[in-house]
Amino acid sequence: MRFILPLFLAMLWASELLAVNLGSTRKSLFKIHVISQTPNYEQPWAQNPVQGSSGTGFYIGKEGILTNAHVVADGKFITVQRDGDDKPMTARVRFIAHDCDLALLEVSDPNYFRGMTPMHFADFPEVRGSVNTIGYPTGGEQLSITQGVVSRVSY
Repeated sequence: MRFILPLFLAMLWASELLAVNLGSTRKSLFKIHVISQTPNYEQPWAQNPVQGSSGTGFYIGKEGILTNAHVVADGKFITVQRDGDDKPMTARVRFIAHDCDLALLEVSDPNYFRGMTPMHFADFPEVRGSVNTIGYPTGGEQLSITQGVVSRVSY
């Protein structure tokens, strides 16, 4: 079963996050910039073009940033950038699991995370319960917050 973790979200339910006040949560979110190049399986000697993309991740402790595997798949150069920080930091994939669409990133400087509070997962929300998702939408440069209602939960 394939899970797509609408990550940016970070499984934060309405009771834990007010859309107008992100507080310390904001400091644990990252915009991920990826330069990737997918392999050409039909002509392995030929190179496919390099592409740029972005996604969202969040700090989970132990110097790790959790994101979706599809965000960093075939990544050749990856940087992470904290919300409100102008300086991106080079990152690399520590673990990737395409079967559950998750990846764990690390940076070379463990002090980069000093003072950050790791985010945690909450319990599954109730159907028809309010939720907030936070992250960087495709092409977006600013953090976006969306409120919604859970229509279905499947395991």
